[in-house]
Amino acid sequence: DALRAAHAQGIVHRDLKPTNILLDAEGRARVMDFGIAAQLTAPQPGDVGMIAGTPGYISPEAARADAPHPLMDVFAAGLVLAELVTGRPMLREAQVQRALQRVQDEDLHVADDAPVDDRLRAVVQRAIARDPTQRYDSAASLRDALMQWLQPPEDGMPEAGSGHGTLDFLLRRMRYKSDFPALSDGVLRIQRLSSSETDSLQSMADEILNLGAMFYNLGPLLTEYYFPDEAQTVREELERRAVLDPVGRAGRSHPDVLADQVAAQVMGLGFEALGLGVARHWGLPEGLQRCMRRPDTASPGQRLPTGAERTRWLAVAANEAAAALWDAHDDDLPQQLDGVVQRHGRALGLAGHELRRAGDEARRTMAELA
Repeated sequence: DALRAAHAQGIVHRDLKPTNILLDAEGRARVMDFGIAAQLTAPQPGDVGMIAGTPGYISPEAARADAPHPLMDVFAAGLVLAELVTGRPMLREAQVQRALQRVQDEDLHVADDAPVDDRLRAVVQRAIARDPTQRYDSAASLRDALMQWLQPPEDGMPEAGSGHGTLDFLLRRMRYKSDFPALSDGVLRIQRLSSSETDSLQSMADEILNLGAMFYNLGPLLTEYYFPDEAQTVREELERRAVLDPVGRAGRSHPDVLADQVAAQVMGLGFEALGLGVARHWGLPEGLQRCMRRPDTASPGQRLPTGAERTRWLAVAANEAAAALWDAHDDDLPQQLDGVVQRHGRALGLAGHELRRAGDEARRTMAELA
């Protein structure tokens, strides 16, 4: 709150550290010592080209003597928060130059053995990202993330939509880092078809099937690209659960469902809800969004007619087949593809030899591209 108020007035503290944070009689934290603070609206000659701050609590930009910026305080707040939750400073170099060099050259991480829950760990990691564009974009955003951690949703699966901190932060980051690969052309095509008065409904249906299968895993893809630290935390937690309870992971909960639950615990928003929130922001049609929703039931036991539900199940089957092609060993692949046919063949009119032939063609294509 104090940093948010200071930044709103154009003031960057530049020396946030534990000794400059005091508790009043009611236990409220007070940020003190604005002696080297910078006024953004009235810069001084010494603000640029001179290192200001305390080694061990200084941002990479400040260590380079860059111009003052509020994200320097966000980084320092992350270091203080890390020290609060672990009980030890992130940077403990005795030599000043070593501390300044390390913060510029290394990505800092909360120790794996630190007793910090995954969601709070993710908040800290984002705050202390070496790249300023990977941090919270303001002290207010960091505060909002901490408030969400203090008051997690009861079911752990919040709805995507306007006002959710994780989704809003992702959308802001996408505006500044807009080079998410492979999908932008598809989004433009579907938006053009949605507004076209001349393109056929069949063109729209074909595009929805194509992009629906591609976007089925949009949430995990966005997380890997824009939230790499959180993605790593999700993977580590899934690996830990697999070791502790391999039967439970394989027998009682589909891996996609489990990954979605872990993502919700780490980020406050599951993969599916994250992807759907972005799809709505992009203005993608409901038919495509439907393809992105994981069905709650097993594949229907009877042939599905042409329509939205059939398109949705085709997207599901396509992603299961793609996962088998990617993960399975050569000896196991036929059995994996047969499993896809057993689950979806009746509903989709899918024959085993057709899927195996498609799988062979896909593998040849991937080998040519490699």
